[in-house]
Amino acid sequence: MATRNKPNDALIPRSMWRQASTPRISILKQLAVKLVSEVEDLGEPERFDFGAGFKLNEEIQKFEIDMIRHALYLTNGHQSYAAKLLGIKKTTLHAKLKRFSIERKAQLSLSK
Repeated sequence: MATRNKPNDALIPRSMWRQASTPRISILKQLAVKLVSEVEDLGEPERFDFGAGFKLNEEIQKFEIDMIRHALYLTNGHQSYAAKLLGIKKTTLHAKLKRFSIERKAQLSLSK
């Protein structure tokens, strides 16, 4: 199940789409099962525990990192396309990658 901490869990690995031996219908079935699971979870809003050391800045930073990683995943690690997808300048994305210590290796491992 995909969560804010693991946004790519809802995705079928790209390698499965490339394998000729994997029937496409089974991949579509897996996607349907994951989609139903996600829809069922929509009814239960995620709640924050404000008493457990909740800090808004840290939550916003985690969300921003997740968005950047997902954009890089969707663009196969291509930073210019990811920046365009996020609606920010390429230089802003580079600064955020450096500030959040998101390495090039980590970006590419998400896209495989």
